[in-house]
Amino acid sequence: MKRDPTSLQFYGHLKWLDGTPLLDHVEQYRRDLFTNALDSFDASGRPLFSMVLAGRGKKTPRVSI
Repeated sequence: MKRDPTSLQFYGHLKWLDGTPLLDHVEQYRRDLFTNALDSFDASGRPLFSMVLAGRGKKTPRVSI
């Protein structure tokens, strides 16, 4: 039985605009999100997730008044 490629295997074939590998431009935490969301299946083969909400804190400058 032929297995589908994982998300990172698929992205590994893609190139960035300047011709470098796409994965060289993807942060590790984003790679983890792709793997957890796109490569997780239940026993019957259905995806575990249909949507992913991921956020990270934004740096806000401190303002002295």
